Amino acid sequence: MRNVVLAAALSLVALTACGNSGGGSSSSKADASAGPDGSSSSSGGSSGGSSGSSSGGSSGGSSGGSSGGSSGGSSGSSSGGAGDGAAPVGNTTTAASWFPSTMYFNIPIDTAPVDANSSAVINAWVANGGWGEGHIQVDFSIDVYYADSTSVRVPFTQNSMLGLPDSDVPTTVPIAPGLTAATSPAPGFECAAGGSTSCDDCHYLVVDAANNQLIEVYGATTDGTSFSTTTDCGRSVAIWQFNKAYLGNLRGDVCTSADASGGLMAPTLFTVEEVAAGHIDHAIRFILPNAAIQNKQYVRPVTHGTGGSSWAQTNGVPYGGRFRLKSTFDVSTFSTSAQVVLAAMKKYGIILQDGGNIALTAKSDAFSTLKWANYLGSHDLEGPQPTDFEMVDASYGTDQESSTPPHNFTSYTCVRNP
Repeated sequence: MRNVVLAAALSLVALTACGNSGGGSSSSKADASAGPDGSSSSSGGSSGGSSGSSSGGSSGGSSGGSSGGSSGGSSGSSSGGAGDGAAPVGNTTTAASWFPSTMYFNIPIDTAPVDANSSAVINAWVANGGWGEGHIQVDFSIDVYYADSTSVRVPFTQNSMLGLPDSDVPTTVPIAPGLTAATSPAPGFECAAGGSTSCDDCHYLVVDAANNQLIEVYGATTDGTSFSTTTDCGRSVAIWQFNKAYLGNLRGDVCTSADASGGLMAPTLFTVEEVAAGHIDHAIRFILPNAAIQNKQYVRPVTHGTGGSSWAQTNGVPYGGRFRLKSTFDVSTFSTSAQVVLAAMKKYGIILQDGGNIALTAKSDAFSTLKWANYLGSHDLEGPQPTDFEMVDASYGTDQESSTPPHNFTSYTCVRNP
């Protein structure tokens, strides 16, 4: 269960929220601050639960300037080949805009077939406690940093806790403004200054347009002159190339990322700019307590899972499970802004990506002109129950692969794609 704060790297501060996702060797993916079996279940999802109706998250680095950015920051030997196609020109409204329309989170699933096991999974989900906190709640603490030509780039230092082969090894990393003080965290980071010392679930997400890539780090730390991952737990770095035609199993089976699922984080956070514009055109990240998540199982579009004795053993929600809000769900009693999010749930769905208690994660408004307080509160989406959703077939929208059956694993051994 991992929290994510997409945006900036804090000086010596693991960049982001707690949660469970990725990080270190696959075996450490489970809960935030958990061991190989992810036995501890922290608040997951991004950090904290944002404040009542006035959400407005504090976290994360600035949304920075536009894309662009100076040279440097090559993805290193394990980032995967570039040049599988022309990269789209994205914007700072959503990280999803930097990826092709064929990427799984950009594909509508409003007409996708219902998974044959949908009813059984949803019934078990309810029996295992339903949503964390008992209802849908939104965390506004994660930010995404958009590097530009003025961004400072510092060398990446690899240490023994960087999980390989799951991780990519960048040459340099662009750091967000304010990440030069080694004694105090920058806005948007929830890990202790000087780096994590207790396996905090911290992340750093940055759109590096100059290199056609998104860098997502679990357990990041910087002193303003170099960038690394913390040494308290297994950590990971995932580099996602905008112009790469990913297979259905993305970076590789049983390979984690900054999220426990092995999928992408930044493109699945909805933003205040999207809500203000009246439409969200991508799937939305959601998280659940471990008790509702199926033990050591995942389905496409993701590539990794977690497990242990406290996970669901039968018909739990698999990592990667994509759920569509039923078209018949009545949204008329919700606010205009809430209806925008609910409409996206009907058209693009929600994808289980991590473990934790606060179901949805929205990008922080800390460096945005628009503020969540004027649009959506952390409790404004309460209402939909698990039974108001249906799980869509796992093979739908996963390019170059038909893989309806769930992927069960016993060993956290990542098999990387080229």
